[in-house]
Amino acid sequence: MNALGRHRLVPSQTVRAAAFGCIVAAGALLVGACGTDGTPVSDGSTPSADTSADTSASSTPSTGAPVMAGGAFRVTAAAGQPKVVVTIIEDLACPACQQFESLTGTTLDGYAADPEIAIDYQIISFLDRVSPDRYSSRAANASYCVWHAGDGSVTSQARWRGFQHTMFERQPDEGGPGLDDDEIIAIAAEADVPDVADCITSGQYRDDVAATTDAVTNDSDFEGTPTVLVNGEKVTARSASELKAAVDAARR
Repeated sequence: MNALGRHRLVPSQTVRAAAFGCIVAAGALLVGACGTDGTPVSDGSTPSADTSADTSASSTPSTGAPVMAGGAFRVTAAAGQPKVVVTIIEDLACPACQQFESLTGTTLDGYAADPEIAIDYQIISFLDRVSPDRYSSRAANASYCVWHAGDGSVTSQARWRGFQHTMFERQPDEGGPGLDDDEIIAIAAEADVPDVADCITSGQYRDDVAATTDAVTNDSDFEGTPTVLVNGEKVTARSASELKAAVDAARR
């Protein structure tokens, strides 16, 4: 069985500081976060405060796909208010997020087509300190570029998800250089989003990334990435089956 850790924001670190490494136990699947000192934290199964629980649309002007309150990108087939909102907080430079996506990606893709469910993704960048080239922030900016290049339709949502999938699949080793801008632009083109080169190279959404990151990491309930909430409550989602169990319970 695979082991899943979480990149933790340690209290002594400043906002957007990095947490190195996660403890992996043989034969176990760990959701607990690990700090730079290897100290595990809670499994995140207790109720959260309002970390992205507000699902109203943001009033921030945008020419592309809509952004929810808290800077979340909503992926859903729901025509109206969904019955279940799954919120996922991720950093594209986070190895634990990569593993979470590999374990649950197919399930999440199924939820994206379910009219009762919405997935709100909050993409943050708090791992620049483990990269010599600010990869966490650059990757997050690119994710914002791809999202805003769409129109909020199911098709554009799927293209954004495809971009995210590939970015996680090609995630560079932690501590080394990240993908360069040309490589990220090529991944966007593979996802059928070809016109984002200027947005990516200019860092067009860097301020939006910073605002979302600050809002998330300043929340006292935030412990690290990935964080998963179902209808505003933190849940343990160490596998596709655990995620499904939490979502099924919220449907009842």
